[in-house]
Amino acid sequence: MGRFGNQRFGGLKPHEFFMLVTIQNRYAALKSECEASGQPIPPGMKISELSRCSAISMPGVSQTITILVKHDYVRRITTEADRRLVYVNLTEKGAALEKENSEASFRIFDEAAA
Repeated sequence: MGRFGNQRFGGLKPHEFFMLVTIQNRYAALKSECEASGQPIPPGMKISELSRCSAISMPGVSQTITILVKHDYVRRITTEADRRLVYVNLTEKGAALEKENSEASFRIFDEAAA
């Protein structure tokens, strides 16, 4: 199945690692958009936004987030203004895992292209 087929990313399955990458990339884009428009920067991504941009159902995203929280790669964040609204963002451990494995993946692609 190739180099990625059996690879575990810090004990995560590929789709769980994909969610880490999605949170990292979408939150970086959201921060940039908010800074450019002068809007307040939210503390993370909404589950509904992750569902929309990843084309995964909200229950599927929520299930994956629960696994990532158990591994301490992601944290759920609520605000005092609206405790019903839940954001998710990477922990330091999650950001380190995403960076390390994304860099390794690019090296593999570079090797394949050479």
